[in-house]
Amino acid sequence: DVERSRGLGDVYKRQILNKLPGIEIHQFEHGSNVFELRLDDEIDTDRFVESLLDFKIVIPWLKSEWPLPLLHVNSSMLRRTNDEIVKAFTAALPARS
Repeated sequence: DVERSRGLGDVYKRQILNKLPGIEIHQFEHGSNVFELRLDDEIDTDRFVESLLDFKIVIPWLKSEWPLPLLHVNSSMLRRTNDEIVKAFTAALPARS
């Protein structure tokens, strides 16, 4: 079942990204393939989003009606390996001292 496996992929990818420092992927109450991407205050959101573009991961720019970036787990995201996704998000994070 494609929808079921897609949902399982969404959950697993969210869990691995939530292990990265400064990132929290928040699921909406009634579920969706769209998640809030919550970043710690020391992370420059614009720079983070731009860095992800280098890895062909697109995060829509912030809008006045929704102040947090939204992560869309779509078919192009699900085709990436977990290692590729973690590498992209880790590279987008600021260097820690």
